[in-house]
Amino acid sequence: MIEQTLVAYASQGATATLWLLILLSVVSLAVFVERVVRRRLDRTDPGLMSALEGAEEWTPELAARLGAAEGLEARVLSSGQRAAHRGGAAAAEEALAGQLTRARESLSQNLMLIGSIGSNAPFIGLFGTVLGILRAFGDLSLDTRGGAETVMAGISEALVSTAVGLAVAIPAVVLYNYLTRRNERILERLVALGHHIVGAAHARSGGS
Repeated sequence: MIEQTLVAYASQGATATLWLLILLSVVSLAVFVERVVRRRLDRTDPGLMSALEGAEEWTPELAARLGAAEGLEARVLSSGQRAAHRGGAAAAEEALAGQLTRARESLSQNLMLIGSIGSNAPFIGLFGTVLGILRAFGDLSLDTRGGAETVMAGISEALVSTAVGLAVAIPAVVLYNYLTRRNERILERLVALGHHIVGAAHARSGGS
């Protein structure tokens, strides 16, 4: 009775593990697509950003374009620009630091979910494999005539969970690394441009 119950539980658990891995794969892909689309919708005009990076000195025209622009980069840099005009370099540094924190939180939203899937999917697959092996030996105990063939067939099926776990984990890790590196580049770019704003504010205060 106990062996039959264990075999039944192992069979259901192995199947449920496969479905769970499939669900996690869909979730990681959905989060990735959402992050990419959200970034495209909240991106400041690349032409303006290139002009800001290439300018030795921000002209009033560039500052006006930045103030009228929309998107993540424009929000961060405009806040520093406005603070610099109101309170100088110290105010600009504070405003930029706060906006950079918000930008980092916005960019990394749901990102930990993909990382968690990439880290834990292999273990979930291994758990499914263990359940499948339990089922294989349970089947053997109920039908000893099958012998080694029964065990080998069951183990080969059980190893599918490990393979699926790796198939889910590897793309999730790749997507996580891609998004993480992309976010780092965005933030590094903003920090560099923010230093330009603070430096200009220091120059104005020194000149005055």
